[in-house]
Amino acid sequence: MKTSTFLVLALLGASVWGAAADSRGGSGASATRAAAATAASGPLEGMLAMAGQNEKPFVVVGNDGDEKGQGVLISPDGYVLTAAHVTYDAKTKTHRGRISVSFRKKSLSPWPGVFHRHTNTKVDAGPTDFFEEDYHSRLIKQGGRAQIDGADVALLKLETTAEALPCVDFYSQDKPVLRLGDRVYLCHYMFPLQKGDPTFLISPAEIIGAAETTMGVQYLAKGLARFGSSGAAILKDGKLIGIQSNAYTANCELGEMPLGHFSFAPVWRAMVEKVIEADKKQQIQTSRPIRAQ
Repeated sequence: MKTSTFLVLALLGASVWGAAADSRGGSGASATRAAAATAASGPLEGMLAMAGQNEKPFVVVGNDGDEKGQGVLISPDGYVLTAAHVTYDAKTKTHRGRISVSFRKKSLSPWPGVFHRHTNTKVDAGPTDFFEEDYHSRLIKQGGRAQIDGADVALLKLETTAEALPCVDFYSQDKPVLRLGDRVYLCHYMFPLQKGDPTFLISPAEIIGAAETTMGVQYLAKGLARFGSSGAAILKDGKLIGIQSNAYTANCELGEMPLGHFSFAPVWRAMVEKVIEADKKQQIQTSRPIRAQ
């Protein structure tokens, strides 16, 4: 299997992104080199290159019904961060142990483990086919809870043997320091409930305050958000700094009107590393053969 790594100058700074494994050879490697060359010319070009990637580290996460959220890959072997409440099943009043994770693509490039593929044909595009590839994932709990450190952040592990998935690096090793007026970017699919819809936004937002939620105090930001974007990645200087949790609305005659405010939980490498390390140790222990007495 051939793998490639490419450098993307994303948003306001340089960021190394893990590239997807390219088992087909040639075209995938050429595409990543072209994306790197485009991104190197400036921040806006970096955003365009990021949004145009066929294999994005940004995913749709959800139950089998209408409840959908989003997430982001943080490792090349398939660990995913999302909002903890996205994994909650209101019918059973529990957090699901297994949950689907979907990649949206412009061309077919499945990794091992795909269990379903949906094709969405957009007539206004020519017509053009877009694809959604679904994978199972398992919820990794910390001390029996879905929430990492009590925050609205959950860790999933894709059920795939792929080892070179696209992923996003953390902004900091320890808890990040953010200030009023800091600009961040929300990376999310605009229509998560529409299978295979490729519409993907990198939306600027400004940190304007704080919000107390049922899962603790979070940063409050002003920017475009919608229902279904919970779990989406918040980037600063092209690296992961938070997971979107809540979008805030006001009542109106037509129902709920978005206020353009959302809150998010900060994330950092050390916060997640300890959970991943514990999970990997547990997987090694459970996979060991039992010796005959």
